[in-house]
Amino acid sequence: MKNNYIKIIAGFLILALSLHMRAQVYEIPFEYDYTGKSIYVSVNGNKPVRFKFDTGSEITALNYAYARKIGLKGDSIVEVIGVTGVQKYPTSKNNVLHLSKECALQNITLTQLSLSDDTNENMMQGIIGADILKRYVVSIDYDKKIIQFIPFGKAFNSQGFEEMTFEHSGDYFPRVNVKIALPDGTEVSGLSFLDTGGEFGYLMSAPYAKEKDVMKKVGKYLQRESYSVNGKGYNYITRVKSFELGGLKTGNFAMDISQSKTGVINMPGYMGMIGFELLKNFNTIIDSKNGKIYFKPNRNFNQPAWFPLNGFIFSENEGKCFISYMLDEKDANFEVGDQVLEINGMPFSSIEKFDDILMNSQAGQEHTIKIKNKKGETKTEKLIIHTIL
Repeated sequence: MKNNYIKIIAGFLILALSLHMRAQVYEIPFEYDYTGKSIYVSVNGNKPVRFKFDTGSEITALNYAYARKIGLKGDSIVEVIGVTGVQKYPTSKNNVLHLSKECALQNITLTQLSLSDDTNENMMQGIIGADILKRYVVSIDYDKKIIQFIPFGKAFNSQGFEEMTFEHSGDYFPRVNVKIALPDGTEVSGLSFLDTGGEFGYLMSAPYAKEKDVMKKVGKYLQRESYSVNGKGYNYITRVKSFELGGLKTGNFAMDISQSKTGVINMPGYMGMIGFELLKNFNTIIDSKNGKIYFKPNRNFNQPAWFPLNGFIFSENEGKCFISYMLDEKDANFEVGDQVLEINGMPFSSIEKFDDILMNSQAGQEHTIKIKNKKGETKTEKLIIHTIL
């Protein structure tokens, strides 16, 4: 009889421990720059590598080149809906992701995407997507640089936050109503996806822009390349007066207008996507189970908005870097097709590193750029950064 009591007590202790573990709040530090939020994740016990935290991705993904490096093979094929359309990719099941020492996620399916040829742990090797995020209440604190995974049913602090209804139509993707004031004073509004992985402030859908005749109301605009898991596309980018989310309103900011005719961005009934450049201004709590999203302005809220600066869009061919697009044609010392050899004395090693230099520049900053032009002439020129919208 005594042994039976011991077994019962042990069983209760195991159950209590199990319930305690399931109720644990996980705190995960993150970093962020103009590309979005990232955390370091260990895949199946390997050395932690950089993952993007992306509310706009329906899947959790791993860089194809890194998957090959750690010997992870695909065991099935899945269709992925991106901003620009649908593509098929290999997946592998039953993986373990350690987001921290305490937070080990079991039985995770990883979709293998071609994110980069570089498998260094500090380059982006994966994406934490909706299939993981929908398991918890997710709290994002940009001031403390902490993401919390909070079990459903456990109390969380939403004091001082603006509460909004969570629209999701049967999937995870958060959708909220927003209002945008265009340069001519016209106000447009509609349901918009939250996309923390989007490298933009706001991306308006092409059908919505056409319906509201937005291009005739925005004044000056530029064209720039955009990228998603499904490849390259093009957006227009312009300056608009304000963005309003619930009772929270920002000043002027840069808005992209999609030219894509397929993908999530063109789903009927939606105005567009709120990207990282706007979302980083708000600490955010997403409670998908109860259909609520909470926003609170943080220290970024009163910072000047990002606007496109003069510079280049780079492309790589046979291990060499070339200027494929110029954001300001007035930079007469450079031409599309010039090979970029060095920036500020740093030789080319990856497009990401050259992008980081220009994207993290401030207006008035000067860069020294060594190029080889189409005639084969090598020369060093100055590029002075300035706002072009």
